[in-house]
Amino acid sequence: MLKISTHQTRDKVTLKLDGRLAGPWVDELERVWTQELLPQRSKQHFLDVHELIFANVEGVKLLKKIYMESQAVILAATPLSQALSDEIKGKVKDSGGKA
Repeated sequence: MLKISTHQTRDKVTLKLDGRLAGPWVDELERVWTQELLPQRSKQHFLDVHELIFANVEGVKLLKKIYMESQAVILAATPLSQALSDEIKGKVKDSGGKA
């Protein structure tokens, strides 16, 4: 399950994700992004992943798309959310197939 919430001010938009980004929630997040938030390109975007505990491959691809289209500031404080932030930004190094 995923809780998607948005907070908007005159010049900022925050998209907060709480839970698991997988399955039908990927499509729902894409709908929220394209219909409600993407049209507000003139505002500064924030992507809050503090409470996101899982994102499948499709979810990560969508987060990367959101990041690239909005140049959002990613809000992450926990080790898990920071690792996800790094992956979204493309900062993950290839481990050479090692675990």
